[in-house]
Amino acid sequence: MDWQDKENLKELFERFVDSQQGRQAAEDIDKGDKIVGLYPAPQPSAELIADIKADVQAVLLHRRARTIRYATYKAVAVAAVVVVVGAVLLTLFKKPDSARQVAAGVSKASVVWASESSGEDEDVSMLTAEVNQIASELVAVQLDEGRGNGNGAASNLEMELIETNGDFWKG
Repeated sequence: MDWQDKENLKELFERFVDSQQGRQAAEDIDKGDKIVGLYPAPQPSAELIADIKADVQAVLLHRRARTIRYATYKAVAVAAVVVVVGAVLLTLFKKPDSARQVAAGVSKASVVWASESSGEDEDVSMLTAEVNQIASELVAVQLDEGRGNGNGAASNLEMELIETNGDFWKG
């Protein structure tokens, strides 16, 4: 310890205790440094140093493998999420198209029914109009299927369509 360090240490101790006790504490520390300098610690053997290095290397390799495994699992999870979201989006975008195709088929069928019923009696025309109205309501409910309680309304409209269709064929 050089002279400046001893002086700084003495000033530090004097802030906590009186000046004589601070000086004594600084001298005790100086004596302790001299004793430690006279008796150096033994150096570890080369085998011990090699064992410690091998242990540290094994731990680092294990951590690296764990980090790579974690990154791989994370990438697989992200890929799975992307696939699921993509499948859901494709399903959502396909549904309205299929519902539009159903609506187009219903409108074509209504044209055929209307042309067939033009020369027939009034009851057939009324039943045809009722079936067409229920079919269009059913398509409208199916387009809004994911919102609210659409499934119950769709089921009710399907039952009404089946009932009306049955009445049509009974005459």
